[in-house]
Amino acid sequence: MDTIAEYVTQNLKMKSVDGPFCKLLRENLDRKFGPAWHVFVGKNFGSYCIHDNNCFTNFKYKGYTYLIYKTTV
Repeated sequence: MDTIAEYVTQNLKMKSVDGPFCKLLRENLDRKFGPAWHVFVGKNFGSYCIHDNNCFTNFKYKGYTYLIYKTTV
């Protein structure tokens, strides 16, 4: 979780939480922890997902909800 929080705060320097932000965050996680990461950022959404053990986080930061998880390839 610490690494994901670091990536989020570092990448927010882009000043836009949109497609390029999610793509960059996912690419960073894929490089560090292996492939099959999924990143969703928004203000109002629900979810149901199947993920690997210890590879899921859902948190709010600066008005946005972050849903980040890894699946098996």
